[in-house]
Amino acid sequence: MGELLKNYDVWGAIWTTIQLAVLSAIGATVIGTIVAIMRVSPVAVLRGLGTSYVNIFRNTPLTVLLTLCVLGLSLLVGLQLSQDLSKDAFRWAVVGLSAYHAAFVCEAIRSGVNTVPAGQAVLQNVKVVSAGSPAPTPTVPGSTPTTPAPSGRPDLVVTDISWSPANPAPGSAVTLKATIKNQGDAPTPAGVKHGVLFTFDDGAAGSGIWSDAHSTSIAPGAWVTVTANGGSAGSTWKAIAGTHTVKAHVDDVNRIAEENENNNVMAKEIIVGTSPAPTRGDLNGDGSVDWIDVIVAADMAQGKVTPATAADFDGNGTVDWKDVALLADFFFGRTASL
Repeated sequence: MGELLKNYDVWGAIWTTIQLAVLSAIGATVIGTIVAIMRVSPVAVLRGLGTSYVNIFRNTPLTVLLTLCVLGLSLLVGLQLSQDLSKDAFRWAVVGLSAYHAAFVCEAIRSGVNTVPAGQAVLQNVKVVSAGSPAPTPTVPGSTPTTPAPSGRPDLVVTDISWSPANPAPGSAVTLKATIKNQGDAPTPAGVKHGVLFTFDDGAAGSGIWSDAHSTSIAPGAWVTVTANGGSAGSTWKAIAGTHTVKAHVDDVNRIAEENENNNVMAKEIIVGTSPAPTRGDLNGDGSVDWIDVIVAADMAQGKVTPATAADFDGNGTVDWKDVALLADFFFGRTASL
């Protein structure tokens, strides 16, 4: 232990970690509160921006985000927050941690706002009468303004359907996922299966599959993504060539009493055919050129992974740092093509 403390600044590392935690918590709270206000705003544009922020930052791995901040924005783009390299890296780390955790703070605040019954949230009917002003006269004599009482029930809807692989070939096994949201006034009951049935061309393109593994309560305004885990012929769908309609039906057997029982189905088209030509520079095969591909190319240049011909962008027969630089320039938009 004494040798460790002698050779390394352990206490300095602990103090840096504490500083990162405190500063990023403050930043995440401020940013998350602002984004939460946008998420519950009646303005559609603000709601869209807030939703995009949450989806992007919550689904981006923190390691990738910090790498993009410290290496991408600071070293490659040149947006430095300090002339001192260590201070610059520390400040960008605070920015990255704050931006990442703000998405989770936002959803926590938004979920809390959505639990407030609609009747209690209607404040625009409250009128302030200044001193000396006559009391307002009701529009209809003897009438009393009323606010519709909330139903006090959950309301499940399907907001998205996805599958893997994204571009299935005929005969491949396709795994289905569905995102279900509770847009009602009350949480869904715990311990009850939140089932989702997936059908293909209403049964004409194969037997249905389903998900029945989720039984945790879903708070009002919250959502979860479930994966098909069962079916009469297995938990995956055998892809058939052509264009098909996939339907996801949440609570298809009516285990949960809902506010609206007629909005449980979502439909989406799936095209089964030959796989599209690979994108040049897409080294991890996700269909786009992103920072992960730059990291993969760097690993190839260092010999950490086996080099691939697809990463030899300059055509010299090897994957080196010049290829990494070419891919990074393309990712940041400095070059139009590889």
